Amino acid sequence: GDGRVPRRFTITQPRTGDFSTITSLLITAGERQWTVDVPEPDGSGTSTVTLPEAVDVEQVQVAIAAFDGIVITDRRYAEPVFLPVAISELSLGERVTMPDEIDLGCRRDVLQIDGETLGVRLSGSLEALLAGEPFTATPCAAAPLSLDAGEHRISASRRATTGLTVDRLLLTSEGSRVASVSTGEADADGFAPTEIVSRTRTSARATVGPCPQGCWFVFGEGYNDAWSAKVVTPTELEVLDPGAPTDRGSTQNLGAPTPVDGGFNGWFIPPTDDEVEVTVEWTAQRSATFGLLLSGVFIAVALALTLLDRSRSARSVEDHPELASVGSTEPAWHVAIGVMVGLVTAVMFIRPAWALPVAVVGAVAIVLRRVRLVGAAGLAVALWVGGSTAWTIWRERPFPSGLWLESIDGLHFLGLLAIVLVFTTSVLPDDARTGANGSEKSPSG
Repeated sequence: GDGRVPRRFTITQPRTGDFSTITSLLITAGERQWTVDVPEPDGSGTSTVTLPEAVDVEQVQVAIAAFDGIVITDRRYAEPVFLPVAISELSLGERVTMPDEIDLGCRRDVLQIDGETLGVRLSGSLEALLAGEPFTATPCAAAPLSLDAGEHRISASRRATTGLTVDRLLLTSEGSRVASVSTGEADADGFAPTEIVSRTRTSARATVGPCPQGCWFVFGEGYNDAWSAKVVTPTELEVLDPGAPTDRGSTQNLGAPTPVDGGFNGWFIPPTDDEVEVTVEWTAQRSATFGLLLSGVFIAVALALTLLDRSRSARSVEDHPELASVGSTEPAWHVAIGVMVGLVTAVMFIRPAWALPVAVVGAVAIVLRRVRLVGAAGLAVALWVGGSTAWTIWRERPFPSGLWLESIDGLHFLGLLAIVLVFTTSVLPDDARTGANGSEKSPSG
């Protein structure tokens, strides 16, 4: 602050239980420096701090000297860590009287349309703005902004640079009508009458219309092209046939949705003077269901193989397992099979580019006829990933939350590479291993 610093000032700390409590401050005012105690906060988290004397300085520096730490156990590593401290308000110097209403003027650093800035005016209750409540913005220009038909790019500035977040933008089209699953009757704003007939987790059925000029059907689920919609238009019969099916009508597939209304699924319904039935379905559920059934089949097969293997007669107790020699070699074609398996695994489960290091290590293993070199390389990569993770955590001390994984995100593919290299070594059967002199080894040595 500037000017005269009083002997007493207040500090307010959050009282949510998620932060440690500050107990002492280091105050530097010009050439003078004091360490002062912070009394126990009251119910609102406010404490009154007293300085030895008042001073006239241009700048005051406040630093945290001590705190009463709250210790929690890190969920991932079970290590004790301190919760951080926080200051929600520091009143140092003369208080400024804040108005009830505020006008931030015309801001041109908030919104851009097609690369051009759009001036918006922010005004309203200061209390609501400081509380983080939604704040209505209006265009600075008196005339509305008109956009031609086609694709347009709308972008908002980052909150870190403006302090504001644009979370809703309303675009209107003259003469357009909207059908929404949240509305049931037509209104003055041009919404077509819509009624939900049935709804499940993966589908919905609604009646819409009439829409003489066509209308947009907006389905209130996050946009995903796996949603599909179709329109069923009933066929009017001059003579009713009691024995005829009740679901007669023409069906039109509306195809993939269009992102509308800030990220929801929308389909345009062609003009119709009659009420139509719209059916929305989550098509990805079929693939998910098939995958679950296929997984169940493989699990059943695996269990059956396990039970059948246990029912076989055990080998003679004289056939004891024997570890292969480190210097043993394998036929080159045998090593090549393991390397090919590793290449395919890298392409399928990592990325095609990560098959290159597998190929390089595999080529050396084929030339030397020692597939264990691939496993040794995998072990070296795993040690590197573990060491780098420990070093990053020790150096950066990330906050104990799930976001700490972002600091080691670059090691993800290296970890998968280590698994693939070790897997490449393990897929070769032991009975094809040969001794160091190239002679074939029997299973019992």
